Amino acid sequence: MLAKLRDTVLRRERPLPVPETMSRLQSRKREISEQIESRRATARFEGTAEPTNDSQLRDPITPTTSSAKPRPQQKKEQPEEPIEESYTERLLKAKKRVWDERDDGKRK
Repeated sequence: MLAKLRDTVLRRERPLPVPETMSRLQSRKREISEQIESRRATARFEGTAEPTNDSQLRDPITPTTSSAKPRPQQKKEQPEEPIEESYTERLLKAKKRVWDERDDGKRK
């Protein structure tokens, strides 16, 4: 009774009880985050084994034979064709034309 009277006099709002659904949601969230962390821990690569075979030590990117020579790249010369204007460029030109026509109409 005294707490209720005190809250009324001091114009305090009573804390609303936390709905049960929120507590269930928070517990479920905690469970899922724990599952994710355990999956991350098991998915991590532990590279403790040393390669013993000489073929495993080779870099797979480098060629194994010396006969492989890089080919010189041929430059293709393309004939210069007039590049078509894009949609935005055509639109910009059309807008400029309209503005120029408006300016000419005001000056007359």
